[in-house]
Amino acid sequence: MADAAVTLAESYSSGDEGNAGVRFYESLGGVLLFLGFGIFSILYVARRVAAPIGSIAQQMRFVAEGGLDQEVPYQNRADEIGHLARALEVFRTNALEKRRIEVQLIESKEAAEASSRAKSNFLANMSHELRTPLNAIIGFAELLETETFGPLGSPRYREYAEVIRGSGRHLLGLINDVLDLSRLDAGRTELVEENLGVDQLAETVLTMVEQQAAENGVKLVKDTARGLPLLRADAKRVRQILLNLLSNAVKFTPSGGTVSLRASLNILGELSIVVADTGIGMAPQDIPKALERFGQVDSKLTRKFEGAGLGLPLAKQLMELHGGTLTLTSSLNTGTVVTVTFPVERLVKESVAREPATAAS
Repeated sequence: MADAAVTLAESYSSGDEGNAGVRFYESLGGVLLFLGFGIFSILYVARRVAAPIGSIAQQMRFVAEGGLDQEVPYQNRADEIGHLARALEVFRTNALEKRRIEVQLIESKEAAEASSRAKSNFLANMSHELRTPLNAIIGFAELLETETFGPLGSPRYREYAEVIRGSGRHLLGLINDVLDLSRLDAGRTELVEENLGVDQLAETVLTMVEQQAAENGVKLVKDTARGLPLLRADAKRVRQILLNLLSNAVKFTPSGGTVSLRASLNILGELSIVVADTGIGMAPQDIPKALERFGQVDSKLTRKFEGAGLGLPLAKQLMELHGGTLTLTSSLNTGTVVTVTFPVERLVKESVAREPATAAS
């Protein structure tokens, strides 16, 4: 009986060992199958997802660095990677178009600048050819008007000569302004600097517009602060600036009005010269147009006045050549105030001036 029990136990033990071996190999097979599936998944993801994303990321870096010549890959895919590739391609195409437009703009700008320089150089070189005959016409018209070599006969001839002289002077002034602007554009305007007495300068320019003011019935007023320092500047150009401003002020001020010229130091110690009038003025939105070359404010009040619209732009550019500024404020039917400001660097105390103040006449 005992022998039979031992035999039965041994049989069960051998059966357990066999089952354990089967379970072991089954588990090993499952692990290997899982590893194989994992490796397959990794390879699939690497080929179908990671590699395309890496390629697209590299293309994005190229695009960011300006490399726009190569198309974005994987655009034909229907999944999210394809959507990403097509979106990047749209971005690349837009960047290409923007670069093409920028190149065209640069080329157009360079061509326009070259054309402008050629025009400015041409006009600057035409100074002698344009001015000489005009001066001759004006001179001979004055001889005829004053009957220097004898009477002309009919009084109408004197009137005609006066018209010729007046028209010639107007045309000469216009040509001078155009040529001055052309020389400024061409960089051919050089300042001949000297020390100027501001009060004497103001007196000189006001004297030069006295006749025009008297003919228009306009009162001139001078107000210059005492003890102003000397101004280191080009006397001819500063006179030109102030004469342009005063002539405009007198021209657009009706009879009975006032044009004033004031000079003082502002709170920054700069020299401010102000030309103010009680004329027709202009709307604030028209001021930028008035400061443009050939800018004419669209107003029935101003169309009756002569002028090509070069006085203010020329004065502004000459002030900038001196390192200064020109500002304008105005309102309709009230008047206009133009302020030219010279920097502190251009002011010289009279006690330390190295040369005497030069008369601005």
